[in-house]
Amino acid sequence: MTIPSFTQNAINDQRSSSQIQILEVRDPKNITSAPVAWLALERVVKFTLNPSTGEIANASLHLHYHRILPEFSLLSAGGDRFIGSYCAATNSVSVTSDGGTGGTVFLSLPGLEGFKIGTYLLNQIVTWVKQWPDARLSNISLNEIQATDENRERRNRFYEQFGIKFSYDDDKTRKSGRSLSMVANDLTPVDREKSSNITEIQVDKFISGLFSGKEKSDRLIAEKSRSIELLQNELFSIKQQPLKWALKRLADQLIPPVTLALIFAAVVGMIWLRFR
Repeated sequence: MTIPSFTQNAINDQRSSSQIQILEVRDPKNITSAPVAWLALERVVKFTLNPSTGEIANASLHLHYHRILPEFSLLSAGGDRFIGSYCAATNSVSVTSDGGTGGTVFLSLPGLEGFKIGTYLLNQIVTWVKQWPDARLSNISLNEIQATDENRERRNRFYEQFGIKFSYDDDKTRKSGRSLSMVANDLTPVDREKSSNITEIQVDKFISGLFSGKEKSDRLIAEKSRSIELLQNELFSIKQQPLKWALKRLADQLIPPVTLALIFAAVVGMIWLRFR
């Protein structure tokens, strides 16, 4: 028996569904390296039907994300949501907000900029809205506040990789502007390889992995504790009978070489007696 929200396509409800996963994030420049972060991600799809026609009137996809950190971590967790939506009345879709209206995208994960998380999330939204290919894409606004020298071109490329083009207020600085008119079918989902540093893990498997890691740690701690106990017992013996301990150690070091020498001498003696 599985938990519906933990497994894909498990909820058989025409009006809403949800799926919870863990995203394991690695450095995109070295995807074989150890993970740098884990995110809890919940996908929530909602829609309402037109009572007259039974067709979808409004729909939305919310991708709620939150960074998982140890209880006393000094890092900033961060978290928010990416939103996509469809509105039949205006025949429009949005990849930034509810109700088919325009907007912009913000990724609230301090310290995880450049790890392709935004690309992964927006790709989910873009893929979802393309089920209404003729719907007009609501305007996306480029905010000058986001256009720092380090971030401006990266932000612009972030949108452009999905086939979104802009009319910039200043073509030279490209700090602010609005997206050009297009329909959902013009959007181009990116190749999954562009966010291959992000691995999707089912929640139950992630929890099982934590338990396995804890069991391994517990075994190592138990082994270290036994080693410490043996060392403490030996230290106690040294303090109680230092001379006896020193003689035993000396004997342990001398007996093996002496025994080996005696065996060698015996073998040589036997050979000498045989061939003299």
